[in-house]
Amino acid sequence: MRGVFIAAGVALAVSILLTPYLIRFFSRQGFGQEIRAEGPQSHQAKRGTPTMGGVAILLAIWLGYVPRTC
Repeated sequence: MRGVFIAAGVALAVSILLTPYLIRFFSRQGFGQEIRAEGPQSHQAKRGTPTMGGVAILLAIWLGYVPRTC
């Protein structure tokens, strides 16, 4: 049970620390939200918002889990 808490703590720390760097990286690479022209004007402000946040979460979970299994 202790290993699960350690893995969860590592995953939480990695996700908190890694996500801002991944957001900047994805923004520079051009991975951003596309907004259709016929949508509401209020949505136009969302153009370019990085949409790959799940990658940071999955990477953090993987980094928390893998060292415990080896």
